[in-house]
This record gives sequence, structure tokens and C-alpha cells, in this order.
Amino acid sequence: SKAISFGASNISSKSGDLKLKSETSTKNALVAGDVNAAIDLNKDFANFSTNDMYEHVSMPSQNFSTSLNNFTYDLKKREVNFIKPKGLDDDSAYFVLDNPAMQGLKINSKKATFDLNKLDLTAQEVPNILVADSRIFTPHNEILIQNEA
Repeated sequence: SKAISFGASNISSKSGDLKLKSETSTKNALVAGDVNAAIDLNKDFANFSTNDMYEHVSMPSQNFSTSLNNFTYDLKKREVNFIKPKGLDDDSAYFVLDNPAMQGLKINSKKATFDLNKLDLTAQEVPNILVADSRIFTPHNEILIQNEA
């Protein structure tokens, strides 16, 4: 395909769909559409970003999605690191629960780590979590969302 470029030690694409699997779940661990990808096979490291600044990245195994659509993937550690895209304001940097029964629980976060081995998500730089008319403050401004929590 002309959309994917294969080099001796790298793979790149200007636009493509990404699905990452986990050995611990039957669901996809991560799904992103229309991503720009640069994979360095020598370093076992990849950089991804969606071509649409407002495109969300989904984590079906966690039932969460995020607006943090710039992310790296360490293939050896099996770890995804999300970072707030440039130009996105802080209020628009978040994770949202994709469970209708939870009415869109939203966690503002400027960066996060998703461990594909355990399927644990650690949201960082979390100012607080709004629940109904309350604010929950977390230790060290981070929250751990464990697999199947």
C-alpha cells in the first residue's frame, strides 16, 4: 500500500487505523482511527498522533476513551504514554468512561500511562474529579484505574 512506508528498521504511515491487543483481554486494548504513525524497530518505540485534533483514542478493555491523542508506545515494556496535544486547552484534556450507566464520568488529565501487560491506566496531572456536586482530590494528582475496575 502507498499509505504505509516500510524501511529497513522503520514503518511509517500518514493515515491509518491502529488496534493494539493485550494478552490479558479478549477486547482490544487500544483503538485509534486516522493516526499518523512512526515506528522505529531498532528502538522498539513508536510515536502516534491522530490527524484530527479532536479525535478520541479508545481503550475498550478499560471502557475509557481519551482526548489525549498524541501518544508513544514502548514495544518492549508494552506501555502507552499519552500526552496532551499542543493547542488543546487543559479543560479539553481528559479521559471519559464509555459506560452509559456512569453518565460519562470525566477525569481531566494532561498525561497518562497505559500498561498493556496489566491493562492498568494511570492518569497524571489530575487536578480533581467532579462527581455530582463534589470534587475529589487525589494524592499526587494522579489516579490508578485498574483492569476491570
